[in-house]
Amino acid sequence: MIVEYSDSRVNEGAIFDADPGTMFTAGNIANMFEEGDVSSNAVLTYAVGTLKVKHVDIIGHYGCGGVAASMAPLPDGYAERWLGHTTLPALPSSSFSHASSSSHSTLSLSTSPSSAASSSASGQGETHSAPEETPADLAMQRWILPIRKIYETSGRPEIRDRERVQRLFSFPSWSRERIASLDGCRVVFGERVGMGKERRERSGRRLKLHDGAFRAVVEENVKANVWRLGRSRVIREHHEAYAKALYTEEPMNPVYVHGWVYDLETGVVSDLGVSAGPPGWVPPPGGVQGFPAMRGA
Repeated sequence: MIVEYSDSRVNEGAIFDADPGTMFTAGNIANMFEEGDVSSNAVLTYAVGTLKVKHVDIIGHYGCGGVAASMAPLPDGYAERWLGHTTLPALPSSSFSHASSSSHSTLSLSTSPSSAASSSASGQGETHSAPEETPADLAMQRWILPIRKIYETSGRPEIRDRERVQRLFSFPSWSRERIASLDGCRVVFGERVGMGKERRERSGRRLKLHDGAFRAVVEENVKANVWRLGRSRVIREHHEAYAKALYTEEPMNPVYVHGWVYDLETGVVSDLGVSAGPPGWVPPPGGVQGFPAMRGA
């Protein structure tokens, strides 16, 4: 099973020279696995329980748009207002929810039960302001929030150096040469030294395919998803059943979880060395190069 990114530039069948029917794929933004997501859980359950897959491979790729979005700054107040919720806010009420008749009343989604009760008791209708409209990109921002947290909290030097440069770009007194002179500050600068603050900030935020921080976040996101998927209930219960079946006449296939990254420029798939399997299992040498042999084992 391949948990990959939704990207038209990449085809897993071509990457691995695989025949049709060899790989069961599940693509989404930034190759994420969230156990609380119905789609993610359903696909994993079907792959492990019905298709009897032996390997679940999470594949990220350098230049991932979802990762780039997670590294972009949010508008002031956006995170506090919209990303602190544990569930998506209710959709704004539709026009039919305001319809009423003498025989019954309809509760609008924008009206709390307590206010509706008091209004009904008094017999007086009140005009309520329309609910605040949710941002159009809220679903995506909620989906990539775990990646944004990686970017904000990771201790990898490439990521922290970029954050450091971004902060320095916000100070008008810091010139291009002064920032470039700092150790570890590798960033694409503007065309001239005397650019304004806005252009300097925009230049500092610009992401390139070879940006060290960009590539590092792609890798750390894959590792985080391997960790989450490997500790999901589906995988844990399969490991338990597999261990019990070892002592029966009906052995089960073990399931292994791997983390890889694909390079769009070179076509090379790199093993991040975070493979996991049943308790006590030791990853075999060879990494990605050993995948076809392991698949046929």
